[in-house]
Amino acid sequence: MTVITARVAIGWLARHYHYRSLFFLAYWLTLAVLWLVYSDAYTISLTWMMFFGFLIIIPLKSTLKDWWPIIIIPAAYAAMRGYSELLEATVNGANIIEWEKGIFGTLPTLQLQAWWHSGNQLLWFDYFLALFYYIFYPLPYAAALYLWFKKRSGFHFFSDGFVLLTAAGYITYALFPALPPWLASQRGMIPEFQRLLVDASQGLFGIELESVYGSVKANVIAAMPSLHFAWPWYTFLTLFYLLGKKALWLLIFPAGVGLTIIYFGEHYVVDLIAGLVYGSLSFSIIYLIWKLRKKSAA
Repeated sequence: MTVITARVAIGWLARHYHYRSLFFLAYWLTLAVLWLVYSDAYTISLTWMMFFGFLIIIPLKSTLKDWWPIIIIPAAYAAMRGYSELLEATVNGANIIEWEKGIFGTLPTLQLQAWWHSGNQLLWFDYFLALFYYIFYPLPYAAALYLWFKKRSGFHFFSDGFVLLTAAGYITYALFPALPPWLASQRGMIPEFQRLLVDASQGLFGIELESVYGSVKANVIAAMPSLHFAWPWYTFLTLFYLLGKKALWLLIFPAGVGLTIIYFGEHYVVDLIAGLVYGSLSFSIIYLIWKLRKKSAA
């Protein structure tokens, strides 16, 4: 029965999709699994090397032209590794804490953990929310891959805005380095709280998050704006615009990521608000540019 089912599935795929598209999809799914199982700097770097090797093995003329802008995004962020050490003299922390208290009267991270978390024991929803944290990275690439296959013009629209959003975020990180709540807590600037993401990552994937951060020299003072929120928010806006109401369910991703990063203390609410503004502006700018292009072409 299993063999027959597999043959039927393979036959359907062969009739509906070109073999190169199937290879491309299988390749990305394999890399996604590898990234989750072996999440370290070496494997992530190897991922992009394998991608370009794949283009050579299975040449798709339009693929490199289409994908290179959003493929170099991780490389651009990697170039900022260790940059935080140069910016420590100008890092923003106390001012952001004051903004947060001025708006909410307290720090939402501390309040949420007081309501939902007690002791050192993680509950099922802590692990569930941790999945939202990690989904921010593959989500826009999955959306781009879907559009690349199904709606090529939509892919280019999405890609343009995604690059604009991410570049704006990286520039802000350089101009306005900001401490996340967990780091402010470690430095005694706010009351101590449990960094739930560390324990949840260990429990879910066996990842020692702090060791990974240290080994790759991650830029830990890149909190404003929150691209963790901005990426899924922009992804939702774009797919809702391109696909209509059937994409409405995707709102669960920015909502889930937003709740997670505040509850876990990975970002302040003001970081999230900045991410929402950056994502919305990026979408709006690309929308206006594409609208003007259509008018000029008419």
